[in-house]
Amino acid sequence: VGLDDCLFNADWLDKTRERAEAAAVNHRDYGTLGYTLGDECYVDAFTKGGRFSAGEPVWQEFREYLKTIYEGSLERLNSQWETAFPSWDEVKFASDGELLRSFENPSPWTDFRMFTAHIFTRRFRALRDRLRELHPGAAVGWDGCEEYSSYDGIDWWEFTRDMEINVVYAGSTLGGSSGATNRTFNSQAVKSFNPDAPLSGAFMNSIDYRYGAEHSTWG
Repeated sequence: VGLDDCLFNADWLDKTRERAEAAAVNHRDYGTLGYTLGDECYVDAFTKGGRFSAGEPVWQEFREYLKTIYEGSLERLNSQWETAFPSWDEVKFASDGELLRSFENPSPWTDFRMFTAHIFTRRFRALRDRLRELHPGAAVGWDGCEEYSSYDGIDWWEFTRDMEINVVYAGSTLGGSSGATNRTFNSQAVKSFNPDAPLSGAFMNSIDYRYGAEHSTWG
């Protein structure tokens, strides 16, 4: 998903909610155990729409987010970012390149990526809460996410909280490039953020057959 086309697009959000509501209404009377909010859902930082937006609604919400991070102090933000914004209304960048002006201090870029992850998670929680209203007792969560890097990663602790389904690919890597041990670690690392989730770990498909089912730990 991207920022303008999805996360901050009211029409897209309404249609997504309606699809979730229809799924709950149509399946709750048939013993459905749970719902996934999507397979391979992530903010695509490798496309411009997934890493930057010029839309004012995005920046307005980003400023409010920053106020919670810097306790409402523009002086603290300027000190951390090494900037000189005269007012909160001026906190805005013209491109993602401006966000990351220096690798010595990537604070603006990092804060914007964390903000994006925060909004992404908030949208998921809104759908989760609606499904729980329509189908009490059903498990709700996600599957197939595998964003671990500093470029496209998300806040896994925040993303997994209060979700009953947290499933990553067995073939995803975290901290290494290959090996069944490394791949098994990923599912356990994600599971550690919400150990009470009944469906948490990794699933396997034809892509991961070479690692064998014994390497995909559930618990």
